[in-house]
Amino acid sequence: MGAILDPDALPQQVADLLRFAGALNIVQVDRIAVAAGVSSAELMSVDTFDPRQSRRSAQSMGFGYPKRVLRTEPDESVTLAALGAGAAEVATHLAQVLILQAGR
Repeated sequence: MGAILDPDALPQQVADLLRFAGALNIVQVDRIAVAAGVSSAELMSVDTFDPRQSRRSAQSMGFGYPKRVLRTEPDESVTLAALGAGAAEVATHLAQVLILQAGR
């Protein structure tokens, strides 16, 4: 059935990636603009992943259509703390936008 875009897990996954980017310490400015994107494959679905259950249904995200990229636009600049202590808050917003786009 392809990859799963899990609305329950996505905020934590994005927050972990933001923290990882912050831990790399490659950003050398005080303020940044944060955005996120997902390259959607033809067989990607929006579903909650449970390894103990088989998937009975999936919402196809474009089978038979050109590939589509889900992405957020950088909204406003935030302090570098968005890659650390503020990662959960920023990630929640980014994940919500991506999930909304997936439903279109």
